[in-house]
Amino acid sequence: MKKHMDCSQIQPYRSNKKLVLPQTPLPRFGSKNDSANDEGCCEICKRTLREPDRHRYCCISCKESL
Repeated sequence: MKKHMDCSQIQPYRSNKKLVLPQTPLPRFGSKNDSANDEGCCEICKRTLREPDRHRYCCISCKESL
């Protein structure tokens, strides 16, 4: 995958004990306005990131939409 696109700064998640990258934003749980500011959120869809110091996007489609 690294040969075809830059996957850095995309937040991975675990599925079947492996880290994977979502193609589209994962479903939200709770309020859509769960963050009062944009700090710590995906730059495109504003989804909350678990590690905002390491990731800027929540999925491949958000990163590629630039």
